[in-house]
Amino acid sequence: MPLALGSDVMPLDPLFGLHCAVNRADPAQRLTPAQALHGYTWGGAFAAFEETVKGRLAPGYLADIAVLSHNPLTDLAALAEARVLLTMVNGQVVYETGE
Repeated sequence: MPLALGSDVMPLDPLFGLHCAVNRADPAQRLTPAQALHGYTWGGAFAAFEETVKGRLAPGYLADIAVLSHNPLTDLAALAEARVLLTMVNGQVVYETGE
């Protein structure tokens, strides 16, 4: 069964959701960083019936991208402090910190 993660409940912060999914108090409930990212990207697109155009970095997909200050696949302890440095929607930069 596909796992779809989202940020439609408080707090509205997918980075907090990633942190919680990977660093749960009960190790049996933890996701790997790759599983959590997949749930927020492809899983979210699947839940919206948009998995053929969203949720992956691949030719023919919309370029909806967030660049983070920390690598969510390797820097688990810093996920709670990660910041969004740049956001693209459909290939257009819509937010940039300038860092």
